Amino acid sequence: MSAPSCNGRSAEKRKLSDSVEVWDIPTENLWCRDAGPIFAIRPDGKLAVSHIQFNGWGRKQVHRRDSRIAAEVAARLDLPLISSGLKGEAGGVEQDGHGLLIAHESSWVNDNRNSGLDRAEVEAR
Repeated sequence: MSAPSCNGRSAEKRKLSDSVEVWDIPTENLWCRDAGPIFAIRPDGKLAVSHIQFNGWGRKQVHRRDSRIAAEVAARLDLPLISSGLKGEAGGVEQDGHGLLIAHESSWVNDNRNSGLDRAEVEAR
């Protein structure tokens, strides 16, 4: 549902610069930090969306729509979607853009997220 409009602009849009584009992507219980995309530079220098498959914080909530957010963003930007082969939350990693990634092990090496994968396999992906 949209916010009341004033002079053709929603209440949210009035708070933003005119250069900001607002997308309405349906969700259930979204924290975009967790279900959203991670942007990556491919070896050819082109931009892509790397996808960590959101699984409702370890299957703790309904996430049919939330788990599609990264794919929706990639499609709207016409960028390739590259699967990481991992289940988890994009917000569960921090990286510096130069190859260093920091993540809490218990969020990734966990049966309710990446069952059957050990630490080395998670790190490789």
